[in-house]
Amino acid sequence: NIKYLTKGGFSEIYTADRINGSYYEWDSKEQQLIRFGDEVVILKSLENVESANQSWFEEAKSHLTISNKWADIVQCCGMTQNPSNGNYMLVMYKMDMDLRKYLQQNHNQLTWKERINIAYEIIRSL
Repeated sequence: NIKYLTKGGFSEIYTADRINGSYYEWDSKEQQLIRFGDEVVILKSLENVESANQSWFEEAKSHLTISNKWADIVQCCGMTQNPSNGNYMLVMYKMDMDLRKYLQQNHNQLTWKERINIAYEIIRSL
């Protein structure tokens, strides 16, 4: 159930239903991993494999690296490849809004301490 959302730069953005979701715990009694259940994810697709330049893969690497260190900032759970066309996709958790929208909507409510903390967390994750 993949739905087109928007286009930006050299990527197309989709939403998709991730069946069964991520693993989150080991059930030692049943000897199996337990999943969160179905979840909505974002797929950030490279438009075509031929344009798979270093910049796109560096962005993918950054998302995965930062996600492993600071999951509150970038929530990337991996990469996949579209079997129908071979395009690479980042699989990212869907958030209610991006940082820009959050800052715009909460401009008058954020204290300077909160703003500095947001900047600090972003810098620290890089």
